[in-house]
Amino acid sequence: MGRGVAGLRVATSPGWYADDPLTMPEITAGIERALGVLGGHGASVEEVTLPPYDVFNACGRVVFAAEAFAVHQDDLRRHPRSFGRYTYQRVMPGAGIAAADYLRALDVRQWLRRRLDETVFDRHDVLVTVCGQTTAARWSDFPENWPPPKLANDMQTIPFSVTGHPALSLPIGFAADGLPIGLQIVGRAHDEATVFRVAEVLEAELGERHRRPRLQDIDDTGGNS
Repeated sequence: MGRGVAGLRVATSPGWYADDPLTMPEITAGIERALGVLGGHGASVEEVTLPPYDVFNACGRVVFAAEAFAVHQDDLRRHPRSFGRYTYQRVMPGAGIAAADYLRALDVRQWLRRRLDETVFDRHDVLVTVCGQTTAARWSDFPENWPPPKLANDMQTIPFSVTGHPALSLPIGFAADGLPIGLQIVGRAHDEATVFRVAEVLEAELGERHRRPRLQDIDDTGGNS
């Protein structure tokens, strides 16, 4: 901490989100603004091409469902009503995942980790990318059953749960609807220190820790998630 970011090499991945019509323009602009801050502090910024986001997502969903069911299977059988509806509906499909599918997902996980290292972290110190494509959804946007529509479940955090790279979510401002937006800073394996270095600079320039969402943006259905 306190070392700044001069000389650091920063990768960015707009291909994951910038062309998606669901991504709020304020979020894309916020990330560009953050990259400008890092460049202004002496870091170099370069655009990279990552493996398709859908591959990370599919791999992560298989691993999550299989492992979550393995951990909770006894309680799911004996006390299913003790689980929240969404949790139950997300975990139960793990019962139908074959061992071959799970092992294949673990192979894909290793491949994705290697690809991320080769395309990003062999040449860059951190990756700056989107955290969520929109601001928080209202409770009324969520249906009774899982899964909710993409607009209400737009987080892009699963890739680094898959690969194990350290990732930090940092608020960087507010959208026009009065709700916060943020980005992710991702580092090399076991290099949390560099992630914190970058976050410190961005928080000093863009952070608004003492500001809160506007009350009029919280509706009568229970507020924003």
